[in-house]
Amino acid sequence: AMEEPIFPYWMDTLNTLVWDPDRQVWVVHCRYYAGTGGNQKQWSPLTRFTRARRVAQTQSKDLLTWSTPTVVMSPDETDPTVCQYYGMPTFWYHGMYIGQVWVWDIATDELEVQLAWSRDGIRFERHPLRQPWLSRGLPGTWDRGSVTTFCAPVEVGDELWIYYCGSFGGFHAARPGEHSVGRAVLRKEGFVSLRGSVETGWVLTKPIICPGGPLLVNADATGGGIQVEVLDPNWIPYRAQPLNGCSRDACNAISRKDGVRLPVAWQGRSERLDDLKGQPVRIRFWLQNAELFSYVFPEGEAKP
Repeated sequence: AMEEPIFPYWMDTLNTLVWDPDRQVWVVHCRYYAGTGGNQKQWSPLTRFTRARRVAQTQSKDLLTWSTPTVVMSPDETDPTVCQYYGMPTFWYHGMYIGQVWVWDIATDELEVQLAWSRDGIRFERHPLRQPWLSRGLPGTWDRGSVTTFCAPVEVGDELWIYYCGSFGGFHAARPGEHSVGRAVLRKEGFVSLRGSVETGWVLTKPIICPGGPLLVNADATGGGIQVEVLDPNWIPYRAQPLNGCSRDACNAISRKDGVRLPVAWQGRSERLDDLKGQPVRIRFWLQNAELFSYVFPEGEAKP
């Protein structure tokens, strides 16, 4: 048995171990406070942004030797002064880290979950308005005091099942019997969406290398429609050149439909984009009263 702990740091909240297949490394996102003494190092001056509970990351190739933790999430000027990050369960999802930030209000003892995302597990982004991703329940409900998520969602068919703990009272004040486990249901890849209003708008991807095969979208167009065009990567506003007949006018609109894998098709050509395989392209989505969650080439990866 090992006589020394692997982590000489405080681990008194939910910390997650994630395998990063791109970097071939194990990653732990864990709790960190500055200035707590003991074996935990103080890595930055104490201010209201660093004294609070924060989130750090450490890496290992062999699960035995770990890098010095690096702080990756701290309350900033956008957060309320009473806010602390109690933890951040993290999981790997389609080439990204998804973080579930436990945002704790130290004045009310209420806790809810915000969404964070990162390509490398270090530089995380969040919604600028700091909106909750998993909110507390309505007054009088079993989870009105606090909600905390666990690890990765469970994928069931076209849904993601998210199990979470809720309490009627505050996060620390809840009495025995006031904690329960609930399930929230999300559509697959449905963490965020781009939504078009009554007036048609569009969104343009960065240049990608087309892998060929069909193009599928995860979208809700039950109240409107979506059209798609594949463009020359050297895009010039209002003078975009559709490639090989993949224009907006030729696109069969995805209308009155809702699904996680809706095929895109154009008149006068195959749905398959094998003739564009290996070429740099941009994709433009036209949205009218519709939500776009994601797009995918199921037979290959659209690399930048």
